[in-house]
Amino acid sequence: MSEKRINETSSKSFSGVSIHEGSSMSSDAVALEHKAAYISAVNGASIQTPLTSKSELLLALQNTGRNPTHKSLSKYWTSSTVEVKFEEFCKICEKERVTTEDDLMKAFKKIDANGDGFISHAELKKVMTTKGEKMSDEEVSKLIDEVDENKDGKLDYREFSNMVLNTSKQCKEKAMRKFEKTSASKTIEGNVSKERSLMNGDMEESRKKADSRISVSSEHGDKENVKEKDSRRESKLRVESHRAAREDGKESAREHEETRNGSKESKYSHRERKGSNSSVKERRSSISEGTESKRSVPRSPRLSPRVSPRVAKDAKSKDKAAKEKLGSQASLQSHDSRTANEDSPKPAPRHVNRQDIPKSAVSSLNLKLQAPKKLSNWKEEKRRGLFYLEENGEVLSTQYSLVIKKATSVWLTLTPCPSQSTAALDTPFDMSLLLLRSKPDRNGNLLVTSTERRDSSGKYGVRCDLEAGKYHLLATTSGCSLPLSTPSREPQKKIVKKKSNGAGDQYALTKEFKYVLTDIFNMVDTDMNGLLSREEFNQYSIRTGEDEIGDDEWDIVKENAELKKGELTCKGFMRLIELEAEDAEGDTEDLWVTLDALGYDSSLTQNQAYPFTLEVCLEGDAEHTLSPLPSLLSSRSKSLRMALKEVCTSKGELIPSENRSRAARSSGNDRDVGIYIYETETSAAVAIENKLPTRATVNLDCSASKNVKSNPKSLSQIFPVPATSFMVAYQMVPADERKEWQLSCVERDLLTAS
Repeated sequence: MSEKRINETSSKSFSGVSIHEGSSMSSDAVALEHKAAYISAVNGASIQTPLTSKSELLLALQNTGRNPTHKSLSKYWTSSTVEVKFEEFCKICEKERVTTEDDLMKAFKKIDANGDGFISHAELKKVMTTKGEKMSDEEVSKLIDEVDENKDGKLDYREFSNMVLNTSKQCKEKAMRKFEKTSASKTIEGNVSKERSLMNGDMEESRKKADSRISVSSEHGDKENVKEKDSRRESKLRVESHRAAREDGKESAREHEETRNGSKESKYSHRERKGSNSSVKERRSSISEGTESKRSVPRSPRLSPRVSPRVAKDAKSKDKAAKEKLGSQASLQSHDSRTANEDSPKPAPRHVNRQDIPKSAVSSLNLKLQAPKKLSNWKEEKRRGLFYLEENGEVLSTQYSLVIKKATSVWLTLTPCPSQSTAALDTPFDMSLLLLRSKPDRNGNLLVTSTERRDSSGKYGVRCDLEAGKYHLLATTSGCSLPLSTPSREPQKKIVKKKSNGAGDQYALTKEFKYVLTDIFNMVDTDMNGLLSREEFNQYSIRTGEDEIGDDEWDIVKENAELKKGELTCKGFMRLIELEAEDAEGDTEDLWVTLDALGYDSSLTQNQAYPFTLEVCLEGDAEHTLSPLPSLLSSRSKSLRMALKEVCTSKGELIPSENRSRAARSSGNDRDVGIYIYETETSAAVAIENKLPTRATVNLDCSASKNVKSNPKSLSQIFPVPATSFMVAYQMVPADERKEWQLSCVERDLLTAS
């Protein structure tokens, strides 16, 4: 809690504030610090391993105590950057210096809104609420208590600067500790290799002597004694080698877990599960620094960069590194582990699913939804929504609140609603709708029902009877179809054109950009009435990185744009974007930030997001309200995880003991670590439930599956499952619905922590 919160606070404090470097360290010390930071960012590899994502570059810089703005980072990692090598990283560190007193003072004044020389509870909470993960009053108070030396309930400049500088110091020390451990592991490995070489030499010499003795001696016992001696020496070498490998493996696994958790905090805490907009704001702030006085309308900033092939490659390499490190534990004996002892016996793999029978081609099925009779007489409401793919693989989606005044029957549907600018798919976009109670029932269950069937067009539907009360509607997707296509690497399309007249230069939006803005307007119009309410425009502003629209900002909107019945028209929305281009004097960087946040690439194609329509029909005259919730649903949220657990455990197949791996059966943990297979006509999932009070590591191999798209992409992977938890390991859909498809999953091994 402490390190994470302080790290996040210092990061937010320097949003839009440059970070510089002093240089009291010797060149050797600086070089060592850079090396430690770099190796820590690449998960303990070597300086020959390049940084393959912007997130890794940011982490490496943070390990040196630097905290660059998004704009500054984008100078070093452009749209054409594939990797950054160690030599280039050192040059970047020379340009990006560490924090100075001036920077601390600027950051302090930025948070100290009333200028009284102190950062109060309210001022700190505002920063921690509007940028990144929202904190409660209790959490803000705890954070202040941790660094408030004189216990006056607020932070003065000295306390604030100590907090920032100590956090920077901790990042450096953590990187150095990891570097030292990695170096020690490599030293041990080198020593083992050297000892093996020497022992092999000794053994060869022993064999020569033995042969000599055998040729002279006619006694069979002499020959046996020599062989026995050599065998003992070889066994000793093998034991020592295994011991070193086992210790190295344990250390590597711990380091991997620590690094993974730490890097997630540093890289993704600003978007913690709520579709928050801190990195968008940082970039927007850095772009707009010095030009804010020119702005006449609220601007639309950006979320973190979308997933690109580079990031996918980075994730794949990290998965591979994780498998190798976990696999190095001798007791796991993973089939793809590089350090496992090949001479020791391995457990025979068992197929998790019992039949492995190919499923029929989806296109050959008569996919229809059984809608209620006389549906035209039911009350109907529609809402639009979006799925967003984040850089870290997380999927965010619009979620809704449904309040019913009296018991009624309900028909729920979820329909794909791609716009003209959305990338085309060969098969319908896979998704699902979960209906949850606002509170668990007497059995602790949240799930009421979920969609399992769809029609041939990709529309999902389910009918159920509901009592009066409050419910949550969660639109989810497996993520197998995201991104929709490979993001374009072409130069950005022209979206603003210059036109001159006697009064001076003016700027207008291009025709193609206007088409895209029309699509965006329709997507943001969640109630589908052709207008944007203040609440809808506020959600658009938050998604694209801006703060909530206050009264002053809304007054500016009303003064500059066309409204109808107090709501923004499409023409008025376009005018706001045009004013933004004029204020920026034709600079389109800010506008591309907005487009990127909504899933568009440089070709103006939306491939990192997908629109849908939710339809709720109620029988009779039941009064109700249906409204989108202010926060987006995360694919990693607790409520979604609990709902998926209920779906998989109640409707899926628990794999029996005889079909589990030998390691699972011999240890008896097959009863406490359950594997479920949940299949529908058009999708499949593999889930793991760990009932043990300790972590379990399950090695699943689904590489024999046919004609599938999966999330995660790698079909052979090791899954660490925390104590007493549930996780969906794999989700799959057919890659080509015209062909048969098959889920084939093998449990290679099961390891539990002692």
